[in-house]
Amino acid sequence: MRMKNKNNSGFGEKGIEELPLENVFERKRKEKKISLRGLSQKTGISIRNLEKIEMGDWENLPASIYIEDFLAKCAVAFSENKDFFLDLYKKEIFLGKDNKDSSIKKVSKRAFVITPKIIAKVSFVLFIAVILFYFIIQLNYLLGDPKLVVTNPKNDIITKSKEIKISGNTQPDNKITINENDVFVSSDGSFFEVIPLQDGINTIKIKALNRLNKESLIIRRIILE
Repeated sequence: MRMKNKNNSGFGEKGIEELPLENVFERKRKEKKISLRGLSQKTGISIRNLEKIEMGDWENLPASIYIEDFLAKCAVAFSENKDFFLDLYKKEIFLGKDNKDSSIKKVSKRAFVITPKIIAKVSFVLFIAVILFYFIIQLNYLLGDPKLVVTNPKNDIITKSKEIKISGNTQPDNKITINENDVFVSSDGSFFEVIPLQDGINTIKIKALNRLNKESLIIRRIILE
């Protein structure tokens, strides 16, 4: 089929089907000694569109159905088989599509490349996130009740000992009092105090107070037999 088109076209040059359509089109027009204006008058196609065909500017031409009509009319003006031009045009379209798809793939691949600019932006976002997290923690700490954990005694107890060790932990900058007496808090938030007991029920109040004067209170009742 290809050889038939080639012979009917009248071109006859070896390998001319490998040339872009715009080159073949321009060569045939010049061989027929037809100017663009003359071709426009013969076909009714504007000179601008004929120039675009010879430049291979397919994207700025009308839809494919109109381009095929243009090529058919030009083939008649050149006394050529229109199928030859249409075959070359279809080849141009497929090649153009392949090149466009390749460009899209290349752009897509580049879109996933991690650049120093992207790293800088991500680092900045992470930095802001850490700062916000820190402020949320601090706000929660200031607005919430201060931490207070009494590890000894864990519950109310009965004992025969004349004294008892009260220990626990809190935030390092909280104030701890036991029965309204200040207790030293270490840098890790731990504290302890030895409290003398009296016969009967001893009520021990352990209180934590933060910088906003919000407090937590734990009461232990110790019975001395």
